Amino acid sequence: MILKYPLLLKTRLVEVVAHHQYTIGLSDEIKNKIVHKCIDLWLYIMNSQVRQYNNNFKLRKKLESMNLYAFDEPVPIHTTTLSKRFRIHRLLYYNHFLTILTDINVLEVNDWYKVGNQSKGYKINTKVLNSAYGEIVWIEPTDPTETYKHKTKEEWIKTYPEHQNLIENHYKCLINIEELERELKTKLVLGEIGEDKYFAYLNESLMFNQRYFWFARKDCRGRFYSSFTNLPKVIRKHITLDGSFVCEIDLKNALPLFISYYINHTEFKKDCLQGVLWDKLSERLEVPRERIKTEFFTKIIFNKEEKRSGYMYNCVERLYPGLYDMILEIKKDRDLYEKYTDLESKIFVSGMKIFEFPYLSIHDCLVVRNIEADKKRAEAALKFVFANNKLEIPTFSVKCY
Repeated sequence: MILKYPLLLKTRLVEVVAHHQYTIGLSDEIKNKIVHKCIDLWLYIMNSQVRQYNNNFKLRKKLESMNLYAFDEPVPIHTTTLSKRFRIHRLLYYNHFLTILTDINVLEVNDWYKVGNQSKGYKINTKVLNSAYGEIVWIEPTDPTETYKHKTKEEWIKTYPEHQNLIENHYKCLINIEELERELKTKLVLGEIGEDKYFAYLNESLMFNQRYFWFARKDCRGRFYSSFTNLPKVIRKHITLDGSFVCEIDLKNALPLFISYYINHTEFKKDCLQGVLWDKLSERLEVPRERIKTEFFTKIIFNKEEKRSGYMYNCVERLYPGLYDMILEIKKDRDLYEKYTDLESKIFVSGMKIFEFPYLSIHDCLVVRNIEADKKRAEAALKFVFANNKLEIPTFSVKCY
């Protein structure tokens, strides 16, 4: 089965808190608050370890050289900080929650960190969680009926040696759980997500932070999938790469841009290169961009019938006369999606392998550190790869979280 984090942690806490010495005579409502306060404390300590790992360059490189990660190093947290954040009225305090977490062996407290007024060290015990709550597995996307044990970084590199750089960069990433949880709690209160989705996002982030990654090719078209490419946007914007928050270097109207390289339509290619295709169609039809994109894909690019009618067809024919016939012509030779993914992988997968700065890719965009030097290097690298493939250089957009 797939390991779930705090869902099973919560289940275990509910069992223990129901009969713990600290909770005798307390109402079910207070016991429920204790469970959630314990989870909050566990997540806080875990994220404190992440921050320590991100902010201490020497420590990070030392742990990496020993094949260790953020959760292998205790983090000192002063009692003043804990006492302010973790209490329930005058009933229970942080030390009670710490005791409950150590009782179920999901937290380690290192007294040797404490010298005089110095803080103790705290470390979440992921090994106990792994053995106590199930086995981590990953499912090969090409054969969902077969399961495999979790692989190490070295095993993944051996499986996909041509993507060593990209795989290694995954192990330089961490998700800021504290900020993510704050956003998820807000969405929970506003009714934008339910508790199942709240815990599912936390589970996915915790497994990502503990390096339970997967990598796969789902087809022969060059696309490379991973734990990162499958992260929801709400999680992705809280990720750090090599200690820095990230931004996305994105292609404007990527799919029609790649299609434009296969056909000889000057005006259409010009608008795709300049990144104004969606704006033009949206303005002409007075329809929101997102709807325009969906309609363009379904009615023009991926339509299965040669239907020459409708507002989208009429608009495209007025703006780009003859475009529809050109698209139909190349579709006779080969599937347009294949053509799109072929070019996409040449640029963002095989094309980027020669570059060593930290980056990740999400199909048609690069994710780099939100550092001016990295953004410039990424744009320069993309321009080089486009030119190397004898393709006109398009317009890029930068989205920072």
